[in-house]
Amino acid sequence: NIVKDAKIVTLLGGDDVTANYDISYAKGTLTVTDKSVDVDDVVTKTHDDNKTYKLGDTVTFDISVKNIYDEVKTITIVEQDGVSITGNDVFEDVAPGEVVTTTATYTVTEEDILNGSFTNTVTAKFSDENKDYEKDDTVDKFEDPAGHLTVTKETTSKPANGKTYALGETIIYKVVAVNDGNLTLNNVVVTDELTGDEWTVGTLQPGQSSEAFKAEYTVTEEDILKGTVLNEATATGKSTDPENPNPEIVPGNTEDSTDHPNGHLTVTKETTSTPANGEAYALGETITYKITAANDGNLTLKNVVVTDELTGDEWTIDSLAPGQSSEAFTASHKVTQKDILNGSVVNEATAAGKSPDPDKPDPGVDPGETEDPTVDPNGHLTVTKETTSTPENGAAYALGETITYKVTATNDGNLTL
Repeated sequence: NIVKDAKIVTLLGGDDVTANYDISYAKGTLTVTDKSVDVDDVVTKTHDDNKTYKLGDTVTFDISVKNIYDEVKTITIVEQDGVSITGNDVFEDVAPGEVVTTTATYTVTEEDILNGSFTNTVTAKFSDENKDYEKDDTVDKFEDPAGHLTVTKETTSKPANGKTYALGETIIYKVVAVNDGNLTLNNVVVTDELTGDEWTVGTLQPGQSSEAFKAEYTVTEEDILKGTVLNEATATGKSTDPENPNPEIVPGNTEDSTDHPNGHLTVTKETTSTPANGEAYALGETITYKITAANDGNLTLKNVVVTDELTGDEWTIDSLAPGQSSEAFTASHKVTQKDILNGSVVNEATAAGKSPDPDKPDPGVDPGETEDPTVDPNGHLTVTKETTSTPENGAAYALGETITYKVTATNDGNLTL
């Protein structure tokens, strides 16, 4: 009657009383015997605690359970918290005192890295017994939390000449952000500093890469003077580590060679007139010209002065950008005896200016030249003679009468005589 008394049962622990205690009553005495057993004598659970575990590593737990009862039992082993039994989890017909073993595995998570430890409980259950035996095992050797982002950048285009990029040529880049740390990164934004492009990635899990972004850049005169185009892509983001939310960033860099600086002018000159005879210019005839200066280098040229050496004409241009040409200037020349003797009129127009290249401030110049044929040299005199007197009789001169003449020599050639 005493054992069945609800108050006594409650005092001894409620429904678990028969699991934890042996209770007997004889000769007016209630005997309560504690049946509890040290769990370490029943269940062991271990792992390699010499290893420092990284994100995604597998922790292997070795589990053993001893049948502490005096009869054959079925032992069931139960894991929790993401741990999976990889060996047998049910052992039947386990003899008294026999030890059974199995293994379980667990994959290290980002939460474990942040917490610095992971505790898991294995439970051993014996058939026909109400008592469970639980054993904890704590893994506390984890790598430090590390928010880390690496930006990779590569040039995907090729120079037209196969070697170096020219002024105005487009360089194309591929940019990728990689979360190579062990923490999730949020609010990731990738930036190409040279082009000004910016891409919002959002969240990157450890080991995850962003999509490949494309950036384009046009080579400038400044790049030509430097000799290379240096470009850096970087990123920002926030890690899940509250103590160190700013991840370490490794930017991506490229370096592409450009053409050598080349300040250069080309002067073109053409004859715009036609000889009167359609073939060659005569003495005193006028030849007209059209002159143009073109910047065919890769540097802007300042204070450009174009000169026609034969005529002495000179024109000043404040600035000529690469690829730009001056207006068309006109000049004229009257054919001289020297030109006749030379057989042609050779005329050259040239130019000068200043480039921004400190090593070569004077640009190269290709002058413009024309050569126009002249008529053959012709030294020639024509003498004219006329009688200036009149016979006295008006008809014919008489003996002793004086006749007077006017003689003129005319140079009707093209040379001074």
